[in-house]
Amino acid sequence: MNKSVIIFFTVLFCACSPKYFVNTENAHIIIDDNNVKHYVNEKLHFSTELSYNDDNYILPTILNKREKLILKKTGFSDKDTILYAGRGSILVLKKMKEILKEYRSINLYDSVISKEPLNQWGYNFYRKTSVDKKHKLFIINDLIPFENKFFQRIEYLETDYNCLIDPTNEDDIIFFSDDYKDKIRLSKDTYHNILQKKIINIKNPYALFEDDFKKAKLFNYRTAYTLENKSNNYYSPDDKSFFDQMLATYYSFADDIAKSDSVWRQFAQAKDTCNCVQTGTISDLLKVILQHKVVMINEAHHIPTHRLLVANLLDTLYKQGFKYLAMEAFVGDSLFNKTGYVSADNGYYLREPNFANLVRKAYKLGFTVLGYDVMTANRDSAQAENIYNHTIKQDSTAKVIVLAGWGHIDKNSMVGEFEKISGVDPLTIDQTFGYNNCKKSNFNNTVVIIQPNKQSINADYFVQNNFNIDTAVPAGNIKIPLPESMQESCKIICIFEKNEFDFVIKNHKIPIPLNIINDTSIAKNLNINLPQGNYYIVYQDNFGNILEQNEILVK
Repeated sequence: MNKSVIIFFTVLFCACSPKYFVNTENAHIIIDDNNVKHYVNEKLHFSTELSYNDDNYILPTILNKREKLILKKTGFSDKDTILYAGRGSILVLKKMKEILKEYRSINLYDSVISKEPLNQWGYNFYRKTSVDKKHKLFIINDLIPFENKFFQRIEYLETDYNCLIDPTNEDDIIFFSDDYKDKIRLSKDTYHNILQKKIINIKNPYALFEDDFKKAKLFNYRTAYTLENKSNNYYSPDDKSFFDQMLATYYSFADDIAKSDSVWRQFAQAKDTCNCVQTGTISDLLKVILQHKVVMINEAHHIPTHRLLVANLLDTLYKQGFKYLAMEAFVGDSLFNKTGYVSADNGYYLREPNFANLVRKAYKLGFTVLGYDVMTANRDSAQAENIYNHTIKQDSTAKVIVLAGWGHIDKNSMVGEFEKISGVDPLTIDQTFGYNNCKKSNFNNTVVIIQPNKQSINADYFVQNNFNIDTAVPAGNIKIPLPESMQESCKIICIFEKNEFDFVIKNHKIPIPLNIINDTSIAKNLNINLPQGNYYIVYQDNFGNILEQNEILVK
């Protein structure tokens, strides 16, 4: 066979092979108050109940061999559109005209088999059942007239039904369809009623927030505000909790501490029930820190003030010989190591400006800034090794400050592993107990040492951090104008250092703002403190789109 013939048959084969692509556009999986799952398509305006044994909560786009086999057996064509394929159910929108005489006509509302439609396409659907003994499949293939097409609903069971159901016996078919009749009531009324129920797994909460946050040229720091009402779309407690965790985190990215704190406390059930007793001040804490070679402080990742504590200590620590700053949530790269400029590539939590500013400040002071986290099964020991290998192991005189997440500073966790490797017993300072348990009103806009009435973390010192981060930025030397034309459309203002912004953009990365103003209602009278230099003031709408970008010079 010559090459041209081979090409001809290849093209012919490809042209005739159906494309098994699932169209998930505007589609959701819905669960109602009775825990019954439904497929809902907003574009086509209909819904249908899924098979009782269909335990999928997502919209898969890839078909397996079994599903392709079933589609082939039920007359799938490349002119048809697959809407859903899950365990027990396959949904298809058919364009080809079917030979209905091969199907039984079944009344939609009383499951009475009739010879002819009771009302032309109004109340009847059409069923053809089959048994595949080789693959042990019992297949129910239904066609429902839908807008001059057919909606095909395939339900299948994977077992040997030879002794249970006879597809040629009408009594068996009636029995099987009696439980099934309500699943096929396709109407706009049903569709709208079901939409009032809980939508589950439209997107994984992490993907939902990430996609929205990254959809604009720069990061969309309005994401938390535009997605906050999506919470009720998640049905399972785990998904709901994960959504709230994401919401609190993205509020923190926008420096909205009040909202981040409110969301977190509600889903984490944090209680201000501990009347913590103050045993020292931040000055006392600093004296203790300076007596140690390695100091490990933890943070709640959604609380920017926990980073602000470290930032406020950096000047003194550097003068006293601390030259290494190791952070769990930081990722170094060549751009940062060369310039000190931060970008989105330097870590998920560096999107929050106070974290980015901590890193910038440490670099400018002369600290060696390093990340140490690794996501492995033995994460604590791997973290400890990374800190040791990049500090004390190569510099015996090193003095190290570590910013870790939550419980990693527990003596029985990463800290204990570090002591085994290095022979150094780090000083550990916990900020999370005070955050979760102590009344914030007791110590306003300061950091104090407290004595907890219980210890959830085995640490040396516990502090109550009540630093305030004014989201409007403290009054200062530069007035930020809000043009009259943007007073309605502008929802957030981001301030960038010009050289850093230009360099990061030139290297195809996303820059991180120095400051964020998330309440533009006060922008008319807003003054902020900025060091000498050139800056960009970027005005954005509610979706992160840039409305205007102005340059200012601070002399």
